[in-house]
Amino acid sequence: MASDEPSERSNDGARSSTGAWRSHRGVKRQVRLVAWSVILAFAIFQAYAQRFIVGPDGISYLDLSDAVVTGRWSLLVSTYWSPLYPFLVGVARAVGGGVGPAGEVPVMHVVNLLAFIGMSAAFEYMLMSILQLASRVRGSALNSATGLAAVYALFAVVALTMIPLELTTPDLLCATTVFVAFGAMLRLRNGAQHAGRNAVVLGAALGIGALAKSFMVPWAIVCLASLAVAMRRRGMKAVSFAGVTWVLILAPWATVLSHAAGHFTVGDAGRLTYAWYVNEQNPPSLGGVPVGARTPATDVILPGVGVPGDAMGTDPMWFDPGRWNRGVVPHLNIAQQMATLRVFVLF
Repeated sequence: MASDEPSERSNDGARSSTGAWRSHRGVKRQVRLVAWSVILAFAIFQAYAQRFIVGPDGISYLDLSDAVVTGRWSLLVSTYWSPLYPFLVGVARAVGGGVGPAGEVPVMHVVNLLAFIGMSAAFEYMLMSILQLASRVRGSALNSATGLAAVYALFAVVALTMIPLELTTPDLLCATTVFVAFGAMLRLRNGAQHAGRNAVVLGAALGIGALAKSFMVPWAIVCLASLAVAMRRRGMKAVSFAGVTWVLILAPWATVLSHAAGHFTVGDAGRLTYAWYVNEQNPPSLGGVPVGARTPATDVILPGVGVPGDAMGTDPMWFDPGRWNRGVVPHLNIAQQMATLRVFVLF
């Protein structure tokens, strides 16, 4: 009997440890459930409260979404605006039975709410990789329920203020793909199982992100290069899988866009934004008419006034900025670049 006592005490200790672990896991599950309930409630309220808000970009995206509603798919091809967001808005409009003008903006906010839910799921996907790393660090705040609650609180504050649902832009879609990309990169870096699947997920996230905003193209190159450096001792197989998946998604759109532009391009947004806001070349926020829409004949009568002619769109100048700003060429100016960075720091 005496010889059995240590074994029984050991088993009791193991059961106690297992029970404590399950209890801790249950608390974390409750934190997660409460956090997402609160965050999504705020998101729903924000989407409803701002359901009639639309900015200039949103008007252009609505015009582009006509491509889905009318079946004129060529309308989605724009060298400035990326196709994913207007495509989703168009699908929502079509599913809604072709809502009239009064319902188009609220439909955009329904799309934003669904995008926010998708972004939240993507954040959870990334967070799982971070928590797995934290579990290996003794004393990490992320191993506690309080630390986990703080993570969700930080996410809620940043998401609902920096990329609020009132913005009728693809920002939420971009954030979704960024979180998925980070989650997949962490899994690959940490040597998680299913490396091939994680690599495909990474490439798909980067490719879909490029269809949401063209700036995701150079950002994807940075991601793939960073992953290559991080995994250089394990080989480039996963990086290659991710890169090929990314190219397979991006290439068809780049081909269509380049054909429409008459030269290779993945979009004019970067070129124009740099020229406008770093080089200070006729930024549209000043309300001026682009040089490409003006002629000597009109300038003689009314300087600064343009005649768009056969231009499409509710706001022709902002529906197709690439057309009216072909002569705007960015150039590197260190003084202007540093001044822009100082503005970012102040912001």
